[in-house]
Amino acid sequence: AGMENCAKSQRKSAEPFTLYGRAIEKNQIVKQAFERNGYVSNISFLVMEITLTGKMPMPQWAEGINVRKFVRGQDEEETYRADEEASEDKGYHAPLNFEGWAKRMGLNSGLFDPDIWFLACGGNKIAGVCLNVIAKDSNICWVDHLGVRRAWHKKGIGKALLLHTFNEMYKRGVTSVKLSVDSKSLTNAPKLYESVGMQTVQQYHIFKKQIQ
Repeated sequence: AGMENCAKSQRKSAEPFTLYGRAIEKNQIVKQAFERNGYVSNISFLVMEITLTGKMPMPQWAEGINVRKFVRGQDEEETYRADEEASEDKGYHAPLNFEGWAKRMGLNSGLFDPDIWFLACGGNKIAGVCLNVIAKDSNICWVDHLGVRRAWHKKGIGKALLLHTFNEMYKRGVTSVKLSVDSKSLTNAPKLYESVGMQTVQQYHIFKKQIQ
């Protein structure tokens, strides 16, 4: 990944701004270059992957929970609220308004496919989300956002959403599923992903430098 993100900044006129960069764990030369130039890293991510087969376990849903696909023109606002609430448990989360979230999630991009955004619902409320995107060039599904609202924690909803995604992607002929997760996740997410058969294939570090 190198230092291609170095130029990203949040500058307004002469105000202080921040430069960001990324380096994979194996590339010690790039990591050392960031450090020599005053960059620091406080967060690292694991890239985890599973190869899909016809023997994927079926999801087990908690009582009162059902899963369905995202519906355009109906679910945008509630999915936004559910995803933002679930993301509060991520130590690096920066709150977004609806417009910022819609842009971040690519709702108006050519890659957006509502049929692979899965919503776990309890009654008329969204309890958890698994918001996916398929990389057309590699036929790999990326779990962009997976989250469960606090009121529905410890019901196995996150695991069920993952298994549902695996089975649905296999039906589509997708070869594997990947995701990126904070290596020091406050909810111990890597353990959940390992429990469904995902393995770490890469680690990378986010570096930043404050410019006054």
